[in-house]
Amino acid sequence: LLTVFVLLTSVLRMNWAAEPRVLFDGKTFDGWEGETSVFRIEEGAIVGGSMKGPIKHNDFLCTTEEFGDFELTCEFKLLGKGANAGIQ
Repeated sequence: LLTVFVLLTSVLRMNWAAEPRVLFDGKTFDGWEGETSVFRIEEGAIVGGSMKGPIKHNDFLCTTEEFGDFELTCEFKLLGKGANAGIQ
């Protein structure tokens, strides 16, 4: 089982009147924390896992800020037979 999770874009909207806020700059993990041996940045996207073998256990990448009521908009691509990934 191989899992790859790619976060292409992410926007956090705190309320309907607020302007969208970009969470990921496409270049660094500034503002994020997690296991960077599992996650990396490729071509402006956050990529998790590899196509070479299964991930040994669940790992998470999280923002360093806390948010209340929000709407998250993102694009992702999931590859690999039996792949399993998500946003929590």
